[in-house]
Amino acid sequence: MRALAAGVVIALCLSAGGVGSIAAPAGAESTVPIGDPRTDPQCMGDNYTPTDRDADRAADLMAGRMTITPYGPWTMPPDPDWTEDPFQNSNWVFQYHSLHWLDPLRRVGLATNNQDMLDRYAALVRDWVVDNPVDAPPSRFSWYDMADGFRAIGLVCLAATYVTEPDWLTAAIQTHAQMLSDPTRYASNGNHGLYQNLGLLALGCSLNVPAWRDLAVQRAQQLLEIAVDAEGVTNEGSVLYQTLNHRWYLQLGTRLDRCGLPRFPQLDRIDAMPDLMAHATQPDGNMVAFGDTSAEQRATSVPGTVAEYAASGGRSGPRPDRTFAVFQRGYAFSRSGWFDTEAANQQSLASIRFGAPKTTAIHGHEDAGAVGFFAYGSQLLWQPGLWGGAGGRERAYVLSDKAHNAIGIAGRDYDRTVASPLIAASGTDAADLVTVQSGVYRGATWQRTMVHAKGVHLLVVDDQVSQPTRRSVLQRWQLGADRLVTTGCGRADTEGPGADVTLLWSDDCPRLTVTTGQTSPMLGWRSPRTNEFVAAPTLVARRTDRQVRMTTVIVPRFAARGPEDVQLLRTMDTGDRRLLDIRLDHRVVRIGFSSTGATVEDVRSPSRTRARMEPGADALAVRVTAASRVTAHGWVRVRVGDRTRYRRLHDGRAEVRMPHLSAGRYRIRTTYLGGDRVLPSRAPARTYVVRPAAALER
Repeated sequence: MRALAAGVVIALCLSAGGVGSIAAPAGAESTVPIGDPRTDPQCMGDNYTPTDRDADRAADLMAGRMTITPYGPWTMPPDPDWTEDPFQNSNWVFQYHSLHWLDPLRRVGLATNNQDMLDRYAALVRDWVVDNPVDAPPSRFSWYDMADGFRAIGLVCLAATYVTEPDWLTAAIQTHAQMLSDPTRYASNGNHGLYQNLGLLALGCSLNVPAWRDLAVQRAQQLLEIAVDAEGVTNEGSVLYQTLNHRWYLQLGTRLDRCGLPRFPQLDRIDAMPDLMAHATQPDGNMVAFGDTSAEQRATSVPGTVAEYAASGGRSGPRPDRTFAVFQRGYAFSRSGWFDTEAANQQSLASIRFGAPKTTAIHGHEDAGAVGFFAYGSQLLWQPGLWGGAGGRERAYVLSDKAHNAIGIAGRDYDRTVASPLIAASGTDAADLVTVQSGVYRGATWQRTMVHAKGVHLLVVDDQVSQPTRRSVLQRWQLGADRLVTTGCGRADTEGPGADVTLLWSDDCPRLTVTTGQTSPMLGWRSPRTNEFVAAPTLVARRTDRQVRMTTVIVPRFAARGPEDVQLLRTMDTGDRRLLDIRLDHRVVRIGFSSTGATVEDVRSPSRTRARMEPGADALAVRVTAASRVTAHGWVRVRVGDRTRYRRLHDGRAEVRMPHLSAGRYRIRTTYLGGDRVLPSRAPARTYVVRPAAALER
């Protein structure tokens, strides 16, 4: 290893801002010979790993073209001044100054002994060094915490290609080490700080500078205590960044190994990180898109872990040990089954957010209490995505409560400093329940209970809001971009390819509106991938009062289940429990819940009994109709005065002949006595008159 003394720290302090994700490298065989002395052991990690695009990217760079994923190609000026921003996107500028996009020149140049590529690589790095002095940077991203870490790794890679290191590169390495060591510039609680440590560790190990190396290890150890808890969950507030942090901390362990340094105990937490990654994987292989996660982001497989099982659709990897998982950093996932018990297109997955305030979640959203729901192969309730580093109104919207499956209160802003604690979480074979309480709307208390009835793939969301004055409470539901939404009293139904959904409300009908692609104010949008924005319907249910309760039943519909097959038959409150009778085709399910527990049971269907007699007839025609549309069986009883007759139903009908009656007025009472699937019911009582001529008339 080369030796270099550490110098005096001189820093430029920058404020850390949220910059979007770094794409994972595509897999490919290395284009650099193994053991090549021109490759430093610390030259590794994201964007410094060979890919199958290397040859094309290197050729483009030689021709003056460059591409940063996920953005398009751009033709560079002959002499860049490093103020360029062709896509008007801060994430692109951040990556531009990271210089990692240059590394294909090094990889292909070494593999093919192409000195022109290596010279082009060095010339562009040197141009950046000359044009970006610490005391007069042309861009706010010239010296930016995470970019500095990336660039430091690139300097290690470049230095290894020289037999004699040039003075300008030695000075640049020294300056980067000083900047990365400066405590006033250290991002101490998230992935930006992690990359500062990775860059400083690479410099310290490559140049054998204990001061740099030891500081990087000390800070990484302290950061890991904060960033990843004992359950293996990051403080980022994002499922995507759970995956990215897992990858980056694995790289930290590899760098320690290559440097001959022991792994500190906190790194054991990284082994637990795939657990959340697995539970946050939908049956279709996409991530549950909480926080800064694209709404159609594919899950990452971690070989040999439960994340491999979830990402592979159960084809490989160990199966997770539970279907209900609650993580104290604010995630709960309830799944009807894994792939060994249910096919992917038969599973349902419900999820909900809670926990720390937005201000402590670097890549989190205003999503306290937000739910997600996937069933029968389709995403039914969507998350907004991340939009990306371009910022602007689109970025502000996807962060906001208006873009999530949560509530809002008219005239009240979301308070990002308020936590939303978990009140209860319980699970049985039939149902999982999570209750969250939140005060993110100042002056109001909001409690949300989510019940996932796993066997019937239903979701119940119960919102109770208490506030000092009458304000409108808005339940927002984010539906598929390809859905047509129709509304009626107390219900909304979607129509489109794949599984659909019906939403049913108990009690009085709330006011329902559907908004798609509205720009002022923004409502009804989603970001399926970075820097993509599509219009998608937002369904809003509104009630106005000081005490507002909205109980919503969310029913997935597959091809054989139409809107007419779904109905909320009855709502009953018994003490602190609410009972909901829901018709699903020919079945009636009762979901009972409080804030702490839930039950699911099949119940008999309500029925309606009708009795009529045509003038001049001597028999009463009885018809019994079940709400669940099953055929009623069993007996009907007809009482005429003090006489009683019984008849068995056939196909829901019976004909009861009247007894011989003397002249007079009689009350006729008709009762269906119930069956194994249908509840008893009575027809309205009728008065019949028998005239002296013995004719029975109505």
